Amino acid sequence: MNNFNKIFSIFLLTSLGGCATWRINEDYFFKPLARDPVGERIEITADDGTVLVGRLLKHPQARATLVYFGGNTEYVDFSGKTLQKLAGFRLNVLMVDYRGYGASAGSPSINTFFTDGRSVLRYAQTRPDLQGPPLIVYGFSLGGYAAAYAASHEPCSALVLEATGTNVKDWTSLMLPWYYKPFVRIRIDEKLKAIDNTAGIKKGSSEFIVGKYK
Repeated sequence: MNNFNKIFSIFLLTSLGGCATWRINEDYFFKPLARDPVGERIEITADDGTVLVGRLLKHPQARATLVYFGGNTEYVDFSGKTLQKLAGFRLNVLMVDYRGYGASAGSPSINTFFTDGRSVLRYAQTRPDLQGPPLIVYGFSLGGYAAAYAASHEPCSALVLEATGTNVKDWTSLMLPWYYKPFVRIRIDEKLKAIDNTAGIKKGSSEFIVGKYK
């Protein structure tokens, strides 16, 4: 529950239950995230020379290497618990900040969002100490688009998508309440129309091995 919902809930309850004292302090306004970097800090040079920064958490008995593409608000140095949880399944886990996010240089764009994903995957494919175990690509939310695109253009053993969408058209349709639709015209940028997980999965489906690793 965000801060607004908390404040509104307290206001509603106190209004219904009679008079009460409600003390507002600084904690209602400031909620800094705690950095929890884990593993080895890595740098990857993208196709245009931009440096992308991430973390690699290695497991001594890894059954596979997992490349994790996180959501829009996930930054590598604040995702230590997520990486450790994934590594607990006996996985090497690699996560890299998107261009313009966290410690990565540059500014984000649709084109570089996809090409950078391929660069991250190639890094995992070619790093000597990651050779041998299967390579799994995992995309969460926004990261699902980068994961599906990268996995459909680079060799990998499996693709996992969680809480992501099919394409931008479907996503905007779900975000807009049905009672607004007769009155709102949606115009999607041509670049955004190219984002299509369904097409990416179909393109790479012959190479994906789904459900093998448990």
